[in-house]
Amino acid sequence: LDISDCTFTQCKAQDTRGGAIFINTKNSTIIVTISRTQISKCEAQRGGGLFVRTEFGGQIVIDNQCVIKECKANAGNGGGIKAELNYATGTVTSFLIQDALIQDCKAFPSTSHPSSTGFGGGIFIGVTGTYDVTSKSIDLHGMKIYKNTADKNGQSLYAVMTKLKEWCETGLLGEYVKGNYSDDTSAETDLEGFVMDFRDFYTSSHSQTDNKILEHYWNSPIPSFSIWHVLYRNGGQQGSDSPDCGEVISSCKTIEHAIKQVSLKQAGSVEQYVEVKNIGINQNGYDLQYPMQLSKSDSHTDVIKIMKQMYNTPSEMIGNAEIKILKNNDNSKESNTQGWISTSEGLQLRFQCINIIMDTISKLSIPIVYIEGTNSILELNTVTFSGIKLSPTSEPKGIVQINVDNSQLIGTNSKFQNIEIDSKGGNAIRIENSGSNPVTATLTACEFNTIDSIGDSNGRGGSAIYMESKHGSKLVIDGSSKFLKCVINEGNGGAIYADIDYSSQFEFKINDTLIQECVAKENALQTYPTGYGGGIFLTGSGDYDPSTKGLDFKGMKIYNNSADKGGQSLYVAMTSVEEWCKFGIAGEYVKGNYSDKYSDFEDIEGISVNLTTFYSLSTAETKQK
Repeated sequence: LDISDCTFTQCKAQDTRGGAIFINTKNSTIIVTISRTQISKCEAQRGGGLFVRTEFGGQIVIDNQCVIKECKANAGNGGGIKAELNYATGTVTSFLIQDALIQDCKAFPSTSHPSSTGFGGGIFIGVTGTYDVTSKSIDLHGMKIYKNTADKNGQSLYAVMTKLKEWCETGLLGEYVKGNYSDDTSAETDLEGFVMDFRDFYTSSHSQTDNKILEHYWNSPIPSFSIWHVLYRNGGQQGSDSPDCGEVISSCKTIEHAIKQVSLKQAGSVEQYVEVKNIGINQNGYDLQYPMQLSKSDSHTDVIKIMKQMYNTPSEMIGNAEIKILKNNDNSKESNTQGWISTSEGLQLRFQCINIIMDTISKLSIPIVYIEGTNSILELNTVTFSGIKLSPTSEPKGIVQINVDNSQLIGTNSKFQNIEIDSKGGNAIRIENSGSNPVTATLTACEFNTIDSIGDSNGRGGSAIYMESKHGSKLVIDGSSKFLKCVINEGNGGAIYADIDYSSQFEFKINDTLIQECVAKENALQTYPTGYGGGIFLTGSGDYDPSTKGLDFKGMKIYNNSADKGGQSLYVAMTSVEEWCKFGIAGEYVKGNYSDKYSDFEDIEGISVNLTTFYSLSTAETKQK
């Protein structure tokens, strides 16, 4: 049957169905197509403009600029269209709106059945039996809805079926359901429904609370300020990895699940890209039981922010939230993993107002935060690492380690305190650059306090910071940063060890930094030099040109540092150490607050050799200043 180029105006079906058109298919081979047809100001008890029943299958197609306007169901459901679709017989049934406008239609209730009428101002769909969503045979892609009203629910569409949720979740963001409905601007009450077999709809009681907002199936309400919260305390309070988790009072259980939920709720699928994902740590804390590996491709984002509860909102928690590493002496947890929180593929990882601690019975053998991948960014904003014990088994590691080129580390108002590192040695922050592009590290108002580490097998130290500066890399320390009681055993550089390629356009600047009571201890059993640079050990390769001002320690403040062999606060091993000291006025780029009149000569020392030569020297040979 083909209904084309027809006009129905002010038609009425008194006390029955279908004001303009009534269709009842009793054969699955029947195809009814309505195209270029206008139905206006028609009314019926149900289905004011069009009534469809697929009793034993059949296909209904509404296409080619059809218009159903100002129609009404005066004592029932479906002001414009009512479709009763039967899937119980196993026959082929389909209802397709490919191009139709439904506007200014209304559904009024019946006085004899008030609780089950007055639904679906534009369209009412009732499904008997089990709808197979994979068939995609109920498809409203071409539905255009405007200004429809219903006395009860579903101003433009009301659907009753057992597979309501599954239908709404088919495709992307409700595409088979919503037509021109906008998730951003349309009223949620425009599309509603009820989970029930349609054959029971008129005989069963149901309340307003049973009605479902259809958009919530594909686009559940986003947590406040788009922050998905997580809560997990081993043996204590725990969130739930449910489809609607994320609010503070209904936190998710795992970070991995929360990351997926952001894509699902904001983009319609767990595999859809979302530029930034905000993960909030509930004020009751989060225990990380197993290492977590994050990447752009798996997380479907460029940026993951891990922040305290309701960070930067009027409801943010007081103080920092806590993440606790729970290794529980189980070494198998760290097998074949780079870090407890590791990123790759250039993912940006930003921590905001977080305290990171660990259980008291374990020692970690891998970093807590490990960053790799070109163009990666790690931000530590008001983050504290406290009470960490690191014991690498094969090579030096950092509690925070960046292991790739063209990356950035941004540290602001963050602390590393009460840190113990033994075995193969390591550092609070370790930056290795084996690539061909620079690494930029900026530390502002950061503090490194009471860190005790051991030098590696080559005597390289820096209990707080170890940095390989190549290809124009930058390290800037500013904003009243502090290095207090940082100790390197059997190595060089109590607080900082910098290995620089001086032939590149590098920067190492100390603008406003206190280095106090830091220590470099020797290993008398080793043939290579150790125990140099109580605060800083500076070395590298290539010839430094002081006119570039790449090395600038004007803001360095040194107090009561010590080194067993030389350079109580600073030791420099580079070929152009003399030229650097003479550049500017009275060593201004070298000495910081060192006083030519009152400070000890041994506080700042050096030797005019590169890194390779220095480590080949005996202790006696390093006495040249």
